[in-house]
Order: sequence, then structure tokens, then C-alpha cells
Amino acid sequence: MDWFKKIKNSSSKGKSIILGDRMSGAIIGLLLAVLIQPYATAFMTDIYVRADAPTYAAPPIDIEVNNQNVSYQEGKTVPDFGGMEWKSEYEVHRYDFQNQGNNKISKLKLIIQHPGCIVHSNTKGPSVGGQVTVKNTFSYRVSGDLATLSRDNSKLDVYHCTKTVVMRDILPKEERSFEFVVTQKFDQCDYLVAFSPDEKVQVRYKWPERGKIYSERTSIKMSGMPIEYQQSRNLPYTATRARLVGEDGPTTSNYLIGVNVDRINDGLAACYHLNESASTG
Repeated sequence: MDWFKKIKNSSSKGKSIILGDRMSGAIIGLLLAVLIQPYATAFMTDIYVRADAPTYAAPPIDIEVNNQNVSYQEGKTVPDFGGMEWKSEYEVHRYDFQNQGNNKISKLKLIIQHPGCIVHSNTKGPSVGGQVTVKNTFSYRVSGDLATLSRDNSKLDVYHCTKTVVMRDILPKEERSFEFVVTQKFDQCDYLVAFSPDEKVQVRYKWPERGKIYSERTSIKMSGMPIEYQQSRNLPYTATRARLVGEDGPTTSNYLIGVNVDRINDGLAACYHLNESASTG
């Protein structure tokens, strides 16, 4: 069987991000069988006030994103981005956040579904400011036979495409910024975790008011990169897809690029060279 032949468009395509993808029926909830198991990163625990307590307006917030349109020589080491080696397809997306209210925000979480996948998070470089922590919204682990193999024997490269950004103790009128180096170029056996580009950023934050803690949950639609988001919804790849449903996060999908299988486990195994009969073209 040719594991990696191009696949035809199927009825499961629906609203797929990647055209010609194929749905894996082996996925239930967050479980991705025994090979790679993604888990939703837990949201913060709310602290609710009494039902009869007075209510207060949440501090207004603002978040903006822009493509920085920066470019470096192909193969150049970029110190500002952790010494990573630059590739021509990379883009730098900058996010600027502000607490526009008059109260301190004690804790804030953003879930950002990027127009592409992240190759580097920049929270400490000279062009960014304020304390920011970046986490993968969905994580994964390798178990079973795959766990015994060296990554040197694997064609599988994992990309994270949805990030959770955490900030604490944001003072009134304070601004914080961070950047992501993003790619939309992928190869066969690239595994895209939580790829579902969406301009709406999910926001959840807490603030103190008269000795109590209040919480707010909302979403903010960003308008700074419409072209990048449109491009990311029409990438010219075929893939096997597996849906993910987070407990308290976005419904999204994983994609195994350039692989035609009924069960995504078979594709992952082939990418890990477990099946010697698999053809990688």
C-alpha cells in the first residue's frame, strides 16, 4: 500500500483548513490512540463571588496583531529570536496588549489560533516588553513502540499552531508585547497540532475589586492580518486529520501532512519508520 500517495477530496472535507484532508474515525475526544495523545492545557480556576454581591465592570482590554514584514538572509542566525536559523518562508507576528482600565488585572490568559504554526516564541527580546509566558494549548506525548525510537530515525516533525499566553499583575494602562515566528510551509510527515486559524482570541482574566476577585471571559477579534489568515485557510496540502475537543478551549484539529491513511496511527507509524513496507516517496 502506498501510504503517502496524494488523496482525493472526500466528503469529510467540510470546513477543513487544509484542502483534501481525510478524517480519522479513530479519534474520540482528546485521545489520539496510543501513539500521540494531546491534552488540553487547563484553564485557570475561576474564583466566583456571591450571587448577591454587587457587580463591577471588567477592566477594558485591547490586543492588536501585525505582520512585522521583517526578513533576514536565508540561513542567517538571528540572535533576537534565540539564535534560530532563518528561513525565507518565516514571518514575524507581533502582538500588543494593553490593560485600558483603572484596575490591575491579576491574571490573564489568551488562546491564540495562529495563521500558521509557531517555530519560535519571542518574549524576552529587545523589541518586546513586559512579563509574558507562552505555553502550548495542546500538548502531546509519545508512548508505545514510538517511545523507544530515536527521533533521528523519524521523519515526523511536530509543529504547535495554537498558543496560550499568560500574563500576571498587569497594572492600569500598562502595555505588554510579544512576538511569534510563524511558518505556513510544511513537508510530508509534518504533524500540525491544533491547527485551526481564527482571528478571534479567547480571553479570560481576573481582577480584584473591593477585596473580592471577579472574572471575565470573552473573545476579541483581531483585524491586523486578514490576508495571512485567509492564506492559512487555503494551504495547498493534503493531510490526514484528527479532531480535538478541549475541555475548556477551542475545538480544533491535528493534521499529518502528505499522508493518506484511514487511521492516523498508521501514518504516524510510517513516519516513524515502524513499517518497512511504507513508501515515503
